[in-house]
Amino acid sequence: MVTDADIECVLSLIDKEELAELTLSLASIYSPPEEEGKAAEAVAEWLRREGFETKLIGLTPERPNVVGTLKGTGGGYSLIFCSHLDVAPALPELLRDPMARGMERRTYIIRRRSSEL
Repeated sequence: MVTDADIECVLSLIDKEELAELTLSLASIYSPPEEEGKAAEAVAEWLRREGFETKLIGLTPERPNVVGTLKGTGGGYSLIFCSHLDVAPALPELLRDPMARGMERRTYIIRRRSSEL
């Protein structure tokens, strides 16, 4: 069973600034449905920098899935994160709006598409 102490330990390891930068970076990549390749490569590159073994696999080269594996020491919990890489393209008129381009306000990220990641 996961304890409150386990949860606090994991949360203490999250760098909020890095998470915000990663979120804004990924939300800036043009990746509509059926064109997720650039987003997949960006995620794979970040995972490699963080020490993960990565694979890009999929039925077609322009629509890969990213698999990242970080070996533990054994005996602990395993964790799987699952998401999608495509996001709806922003309409050109929305990109003139600062909220669509992205902005950080205190500890919140306000950006169209960032909630889809």
